[in-house]
Amino acid sequence: RFKLVLPAHTPDASHSAFPSESIDSALRQDDIAGSPASVMSSRPSVSVVVPAFNAGPFLGSTLRSILDQSCPPSEVIVVDDGSTDDTATVAAHQHPLVPVISQANAGVSAARNRAFGECSGTYIATCDADDVWLGTKLELQVRELENAPDASAAFCGSATIDSRGSETGQEHVVDPTSVTVQDLLFHIERRFPQPIPSTMLIRRTTAANVGPWDETLSDAADWDYAIRLRRLGRFVGPPAVLTHYRVHDTQMSSDTLARVNDVRRLFQRLERDRALRHEVGDSFRDAHARQLLISLKSLVKAGHLLPALSYMLRELCDNPRSHAVILAAGFSAERIGKAGHRRAT
Repeated sequence: RFKLVLPAHTPDASHSAFPSESIDSALRQDDIAGSPASVMSSRPSVSVVVPAFNAGPFLGSTLRSILDQSCPPSEVIVVDDGSTDDTATVAAHQHPLVPVISQANAGVSAARNRAFGECSGTYIATCDADDVWLGTKLELQVRELENAPDASAAFCGSATIDSRGSETGQEHVVDPTSVTVQDLLFHIERRFPQPIPSTMLIRRTTAANVGPWDETLSDAADWDYAIRLRRLGRFVGPPAVLTHYRVHDTQMSSDTLARVNDVRRLFQRLERDRALRHEVGDSFRDAHARQLLISLKSLVKAGHLLPALSYMLRELCDNPRSHAVILAAGFSAERIGKAGHRRAT
């Protein structure tokens, strides 16, 4: 097992966050150098999972934000998913007491599953290696779940930052208590509400019940996991920005064609889930048509005209009796034709 066990820390009235110095210097303090019992606390333990792939430029700030929490995690588990940059070196140099599990590149879901298998905390939080937490994120979310035994997960809001860490002015804040399975289906491609893994906290028992992250999916695995969580129980907050979600050119979700194909695979699998179809009724058909329309518009906007046409024809073959799909495809066909005409002229 590769993990970092951190000391319990009780901030005084003037400090609501873990000391700002690096964790390696904090761990040298005499008051935390005793027996294993010295790191135990009555506070629920939290395991933090950090999947990392070519995250060298961002991993340092991510780890600092995790370790500087007002409610420090009991362990941090980093999985280097076959990086070809200096991800492992950055982690070793900046935070030598945070070991890294290295594996051949298998995707973010496989990295999360590997780390989840190592977790021993009462709660599990995930933080992508390019995102950043605000100082009270874990404290507030642990409190929410402690007060809501029937909830399956706690989500918070996020603000978008660029590659330099500057806020872009875009925020995603939704009251998690209002989110339904239908909401997640309808907005699966529009990203509202936005179940960013870095905004999530769950119980380890819930992780066992919901099952592993789907390793056949990439970007859409986040949505799939959120849907499965919501079917287990309601979401809680707080509905406040506690995570900075980084947007940059090299991240996985920036590939429009791959993302659209990924979402299509997810909907194909969800369509075979009879229990889900019964649970949401006609909402699934409408959500499927909406997803098709949004995906096709995304492909056309990105200039992928032939993939858009192929996608549309496959959907019509798979759902020849769906009036909603036919209407969505017809509307998109007009857009594809106009885009092709503009290119030709």
